[in-house]
Amino acid sequence: MDIAHLRIIHALHQYQTLGAAAEALCLTQSALSHRMKSLEHEVGIAFWGKQGQRLSLTPAGQELLRLAQRVLPEIEVTRSRLQLMADGRGGRLHIAVECLPCAQWLNPALGAFMREWPDIDVDVVSQYRFSALPALLDYQIDASLTPDRMPHGDLHHEPLFSYPLCLAVGKQHRLAARPSFTALDLAQETLLTYPVERSRLDVFTQILQPAGLEPRHHKAVGDTELMLGMVASGRGVAVIPEWLAERSACRGEVTLLKLAGEALVKQLWLVVRKEDRALAWMEGLFAALGKHVPSAV
Repeated sequence: MDIAHLRIIHALHQYQTLGAAAEALCLTQSALSHRMKSLEHEVGIAFWGKQGQRLSLTPAGQELLRLAQRVLPEIEVTRSRLQLMADGRGGRLHIAVECLPCAQWLNPALGAFMREWPDIDVDVVSQYRFSALPALLDYQIDASLTPDRMPHGDLHHEPLFSYPLCLAVGKQHRLAARPSFTALDLAQETLLTYPVERSRLDVFTQILQPAGLEPRHHKAVGDTELMLGMVASGRGVAVIPEWLAERSACRGEVTLLKLAGEALVKQLWLVVRKEDRALAWMEGLFAALGKHVPSAV
């Protein structure tokens, strides 16, 4: 059984005569009849019977018709999508966001891209549950938004923007009058972070662990506005991207401090496969994201 058989049974149902069905499929009546009789011989059951000049499908033919009605539309949709991909106008864009707060920037930025490229299938996974590197190489995803480079020769790293990390404290906090903070300052605080592994939190890997220190308490908070609201009410402190704090509704209720000494600056990358780098819609994605760089960076 193949697609040709499904097309024939669908045409027989639609036109109800052998001649009309053959003409619609650009086949001779004998060719159409031969193909279906070969299938009937293979499975050992008839698919249609004649009532005068009209054809009627047997129960087996009806079963085959139901399959055709499910499969043929999907084939046509896939054919159209493949044509769009061949023309450079269609494709799939599944993005993994490894930087949790960056999803709050990415989602609005994708709006302009989706309007310009309506035939691109877009999906965003904000809390990716496995490593993006093998997922990219295995075509499970098509891009990763991340502040960390992925060392692999088959990947392209598109720089989006760099940003400093800062410490957010409440207006009445003991550190609020100071211009900067140290790792020792954090050792005396309740530290609020996003709910990801410590190995992916810069406040631990870049500030506390090199100094051999731990915060007094550590609490995971999944929402930026809630986190900064807790900071404003004196329930903890948080090291977050400066641009994210600047656009928060709580900005007027918190003070931002730089890291003492050399500033802790991160770079946000969109990592894609090199083979996809030159796609027209991928270039469109880079351009759309570039137009939405946060004003605070």
